[in-house]
Amino acid sequence: MKKVPEQLLFYLLVFMFILPNLPSTVQAADSSCSQAAEAWIATLGDAEHSDIFLRHTRNNCRFSGDWVEQSRDDQNPDRRTRMCKDLVLIWTHKNCGYFRDVINPAAYEPCKAWSRKMHQHCMDNDVGWFF
Repeated sequence: MKKVPEQLLFYLLVFMFILPNLPSTVQAADSSCSQAAEAWIATLGDAEHSDIFLRHTRNNCRFSGDWVEQSRDDQNPDRRTRMCKDLVLIWTHKNCGYFRDVINPAAYEPCKAWSRKMHQHCMDNDVGWFF
């Protein structure tokens, strides 16, 4: 079994426990990433949970955008692929599973589509889309 680097574990803990609890006002609500999330959230018609979805997705846009921005000058395609897969796609998909299992099962498919969109923008090195 592979050993997970301590720094990655730290960021995972921050992502899972601290970022979702930050006030929504800290996050950019008007980024293209957030707008894409708002669009699929609106299709659910789940007003009771929309604030939870919005808070998580905005934090996810910020978290992913930070990683994309930090690696914007990295020309190594293998590192970009790994970063986009591990720190954008997988962590976003983790939220989709949480949405499905805990909040509203109908959120899973549109969230997955959104996570794939995030992954593509990461691979395209499109930092502006996240902020």
